[in-house]
Amino acid sequence: ADYLPGDSGYITMLRHPYERVVSDYYYIYSAPQHPAHELAKSGELTFEDFIRGPNGHNIMTLRMYGYDIQGDKVFYHEGDEESRYSEAVKNLHACAVVGLNDCFEESLIRIAAHFQWYHVPEMVRRNTTDGRPRFDDLPPADKNFNTKNNDLYLALNKEAKKTPHA
Repeated sequence: ADYLPGDSGYITMLRHPYERVVSDYYYIYSAPQHPAHELAKSGELTFEDFIRGPNGHNIMTLRMYGYDIQGDKVFYHEGDEESRYSEAVKNLHACAVVGLNDCFEESLIRIAAHFQWYHVPEMVRRNTTDGRPRFDDLPPADKNFNTKNNDLYLALNKEAKKTPHA
């Protein structure tokens, strides 16, 4: 806050939970700089392993609860899934702006308006993975597992769409 003029606030961008899991794995698979890249490329870390592991289980709900991007706990107390979900919703509502990846441009306009930027910056998408499958392309068993494994993340995404700042 010492380096920012005026009021500041948190923003977050959420993407559809099922697409996020698919994207995360295929990013690892295609990014040599990622620590798990060699495991994915060698077949030691398969997509099936990934979606059934911790990174395929309500990951954005955990991040909104207070875990950092590597999955290390950084805030709050431990608790059951429902209490972590409740805390994630509370943190979501504390954000000045909640953006949604599936309406990226509109989200960017809301962010710019909130922070009173003179113009909306042009954004270039990075970390996109060409040729990755979409959630709809997955085999039924993977779709069903992914759906069940991300129930709280889907609920958080729906909550984000209801917020007045989304």
